[in-house]
Amino acid sequence: MWLLNFLPDFVFHLLLIIGVLGIVAGFFLSNIPFIGTNGKLIQIVSILITVLAVWYEGGIAKDQEYKKQIAELQLKVAKAETESANANTKLAEEVLKHQQAIQQLTAVNKQRLNNQATELNKSCSVNDNVINILNDAARARSGSTK
Repeated sequence: MWLLNFLPDFVFHLLLIIGVLGIVAGFFLSNIPFIGTNGKLIQIVSILITVLAVWYEGGIAKDQEYKKQIAELQLKVAKAETESANANTKLAEEVLKHQQAIQQLTAVNKQRLNNQATELNKSCSVNDNVINILNDAARARSGSTK
């Protein structure tokens, strides 16, 4: 089928027409007295040409079918690429929102610790508020908000 890449399609269409005409001509020529011996030879060669041409016609048809499928798949890939780009944009926005939420929670927790620092330093013990603040900070870092 490599020949399909080098020769245009009309060559094989033309070979098919020549083969069929040669077969028909061979039937008529075999009835003419002096040319009759060559009529069978013309028929045989024409049949071989017709078989070859039909073989390549099938190859041409299959090649066109593959090209159509390739075009359809390329269209699907292009559509999937645009959908993927949109999904990536949405994902990036969500990640940014999530990071901003974590930063805000971290800032709030730092402020809470700073506000209660003097009170906590007076007693020199671990207060339940400190444990709650640290737990909130840990939740903020892990991404789960309460």
